[in-house]
Amino acid sequence: MNALGGVYWRMSQFDDPARFDTHLMAAKAAYAAVRQGTSPTSQPYYYAISGGNLSNIYSDSTYPDGVEEYASNLEIALELLHSAVGAIDRDALPTDWGIFQHNLGCIYIKLFGAQPDPSVSIDLLDKAIANLDLSFEVRDPVDMLQYWVASCRSLAEALISGAEFRDMARAYLDLQRAARLLLDAKSGISETEHPNQWGNLKEQESRLCQAIRRIGTSDEAHGDAKLPVGFAAFDRNCHDNFARDRPRSRA
Repeated sequence: MNALGGVYWRMSQFDDPARFDTHLMAAKAAYAAVRQGTSPTSQPYYYAISGGNLSNIYSDSTYPDGVEEYASNLEIALELLHSAVGAIDRDALPTDWGIFQHNLGCIYIKLFGAQPDPSVSIDLLDKAIANLDLSFEVRDPVDMLQYWVASCRSLAEALISGAEFRDMARAYLDLQRAARLLLDAKSGISETEHPNQWGNLKEQESRLCQAIRRIGTSDEAHGDAKLPVGFAAFDRNCHDNFARDRPRSRA
């Protein structure tokens, strides 16, 4: 049934869009049947994998009707993933454990973005950062390059997303770390072989530079608080690097 759910899931992505809901509901039913027939103590692997697959459906932004339903679905996805990661052993199944930790981080980022007032929900990004940090325990750029790049990009996204809601010193440190992560991710791939990922990285670099500039021009920066030592140089370096990589416009 897990395999059947996977077939329906792929059909929802690639078949006629008019049949998206039909395929998605069929995938959901197949995964749910597996999960209901297993448990964390009886066939824990299938319990975990079916829960992880269900969480992918609930965290799909094209599935719900409106922001409130989407946020509710993300909460369900988190419950499914937490039970999934608790059912498997990291050392026995490092790839799956890493996927679950990474996906937990990504869902916390999505849930943060779905909040009506993100400034009071910064703890969601703290949880995202914690899970994404854990994903690095079983991912490295040699044996698991694509998974490792995904963790770099997602952790950078969490750090960038929270910068404007942090105090200036914390935001500076988070953006510095995000910059290192994006540079590390770029060092592992090439624009020729991975054009989509490269383009996504460039978009993240752009948001990083915008976040740095917001801090440098904020009211806090021009009030009693002082910009952290080295911030101005970090700002210039980021924008210089971004400008150098940006395609030149034609006259």
